[in-house]
Amino acid sequence: LFRSPTLSWLELLDFWLMMRKLDQMTIQVPTDDPFACEHASEWDASTVQDFIRKYVWTTACQELLALTTRMVFGADPSCVSLLYALYYFYCGGGLLSLVETCEGSAQQFRIEGSTRELVQKLAEKIGAENLVCNSPVVSVDQTKESVKVLVQSGETYTAKYVILAIPPQETVKIEMDPPLPTPRRFLLSHMPVGHTTKCILTYETAFW
Repeated sequence: LFRSPTLSWLELLDFWLMMRKLDQMTIQVPTDDPFACEHASEWDASTVQDFIRKYVWTTACQELLALTTRMVFGADPSCVSLLYALYYFYCGGGLLSLVETCEGSAQQFRIEGSTRELVQKLAEKIGAENLVCNSPVVSVDQTKESVKVLVQSGETYTAKYVILAIPPQETVKIEMDPPLPTPRRFLLSHMPVGHTTKCILTYETAFW
């Protein structure tokens, strides 16, 4: 059950209408090709802030959706494409699924000791001898058989798969073979990085 700060009956109605509208729009965005959506051009030219102005009419719900956008994307609603937000919601099982803490939702788990523990445990499993630090990647060469990664020192590493867990803008600095599609490079180079520090406070009861 989604528990938001206490809302009046009017605000609850607005919240329900807002979520219904988002759900109706979300299911129209194909996850394999968002731009195949009938309204792709219109929604991509709009922001989440535009949606708030157009469809949300109580201050409480406007602030609630704005806060949720900042929490999920690490960016202001005016900086997030509406099409991208709808696509992201669909991939995540819906907006509520992304912000809830119940079983199966995106916020279900917390890591004891902070997320640093995750990195340390992965390092222990991989083994310190298999970790290469302070070696910026210069290029990634992918074939049907393998992927070769060239680092700044001149060393090359070969693997079956490569995961690029880096900020989007850094991806375009790496030479790719085959190269990334032009629209993809343009998107990555113009995608702002969120500036957010997330803090989670827990209470025994929902006192509000």
